[in-house]
Amino acid sequence: MDIEKIVERLAGPDFEGYADWPYCDSRGLVTVGIGNMLPSPEACAGLPFHHLGSGEDATDEEKSAGWTTVLNHFTKGASANAYRPLTTLRLTRDVVYSLATRRIQEDFIPALRKRFPDFDNYPDQVQDALVDMDYNLGDGKLGSAFDGPGCVFGPAVRRQDWATCAEQCHRSTCRDSRNAWTAAMFRAAIAAESPA
Repeated sequence: MDIEKIVERLAGPDFEGYADWPYCDSRGLVTVGIGNMLPSPEACAGLPFHHLGSGEDATDEEKSAGWTTVLNHFTKGASANAYRPLTTLRLTRDVVYSLATRRIQEDFIPALRKRFPDFDNYPDQVQDALVDMDYNLGDGKLGSAFDGPGCVFGPAVRRQDWATCAEQCHRSTCRDSRNAWTAAMFRAAIAAESPA
């Protein structure tokens, strides 16, 4: 699994997207970077924002005020770009990418290893697909939505039934193109495991 490539893909427009400024996601949650939620003004103040133009470091008060401004302008269906003019707060690309990398390494992969004990032995395509699903759904949602009572997906992952995973991996929380990519990863794992 190549985490750098995963982060690069997540930053793409068909996946999480990239915004170095605070914005509201589709649920009205203040977010920044590559889908990193900022649950409070304090969380926003904890990041090294600078001001667009001057490049000066933003104060904690300015960061908190920017967070509140973005939240107060939530508009259902608005893109991240719609929030860009509301604040001069910006993060560097290195910070945005390191936030996503850290979440994958410290949150998502350990959670996936706990849920699927053979995770490290799965084909790279399956690991990539599972990381993408967990990242998209948010902490713990993969379990409740895809591995709870009566779910087909989680048991299929554990028995390494990639065909069933491809059929059951559709999420209502993302674009059709992202769902198609995820299903294609599970199908690619079947092809990779087939004898030549």
